[in-house]
Amino acid sequence: MKRILIIGINGAGKSTFANKLGKKLNRQVIHLDSVYYKSGWQEAHLTRDEWKQKVRDLVVKERWIIDGHYNSTLNIRVPVADTIIFFNFNKFLCLYRICKRAMDKTQPFDKPEGNLNKLSWNLVKKLIIFPKKKILNMLEQYKNTKKIYIVKNDTEVQDLLARL
Repeated sequence: MKRILIIGINGAGKSTFANKLGKKLNRQVIHLDSVYYKSGWQEAHLTRDEWKQKVRDLVVKERWIIDGHYNSTLNIRVPVADTIIFFNFNKFLCLYRICKRAMDKTQPFDKPEGNLNKLSWNLVKKLIIFPKKKILNMLEQYKNTKKIYIVKNDTEVQDLLARL
């Protein structure tokens, strides 16, 4: 497990899990939100090609844990990852968590300074249209060449963390 990719639906707990796993394995964790956004939820104003190049630059490292879904760069990250953890949580639970998180006005550990969690239509829309079946089909293609873990609830997440 040198290159670990953590993907899945918003509000499932990917970033928290990534940090715990990073501490356990003594590994750097890269939160893609911290790379993509600047303070105040301003996008880094990268072109699509620049964003993809930035991700390519991240995945060439020998060891990493990358947290964040970002469909547009899955085709870059998935092939080089040796372990993929997919948070396939219930959308209603994740919506509840996103709403709860939006009320917490402390600085999130996985976001640039000044980027407090907030509830937005764009975030809710991403949750509603999250392509679970597409992701599961994509992961099926890699089942013989990569370690793939699909977790569906907090109990499975804790069990996986204990096993890794």
